[in-house]
Amino acid sequence: MQIVHLRTNLTFVRFPRMPAVEDLARLDNKRYFEIFRFMDIERSISALNNPVRRQILEWLKDRSNFPSALPGHEDLEGVCVAYIQEKAKLSQSTISNYMGLLKQAGFVNAERHGQWTFYRRDEKNIQAFLAAVQNELLKP
Repeated sequence: MQIVHLRTNLTFVRFPRMPAVEDLARLDNKRYFEIFRFMDIERSISALNNPVRRQILEWLKDRSNFPSALPGHEDLEGVCVAYIQEKAKLSQSTISNYMGLLKQAGFVNAERHGQWTFYRRDEKNIQAFLAAVQNELLKP
């Protein structure tokens, strides 16, 4: 059994597994939101804890880092996952995993068109993450 520790300010909340809704129902609203804010920051930091995933986010800042869009997809903002895989020189499964983690963390959005998946940065969520980290670590 895995024990999950969630830090809220100077206290720890201990759950024998990831908290279920019924576990969280016993917490007051403020503490509930503190736990999930912390969990989201942790997920985001975990997603960035890989140099290739950070490099992918950097590449996605500028569409010109990749080949021209696929025929019929020129109007899309995102980049085809095949182009990301080619540039990163990693397997399809590894890139799919990496992009899934970046998507879960909120750093990218995925848009499916037929057999292709296109990814683009979610600038609003990236800014929100940076603000949350700044709020957590810097003195007011």
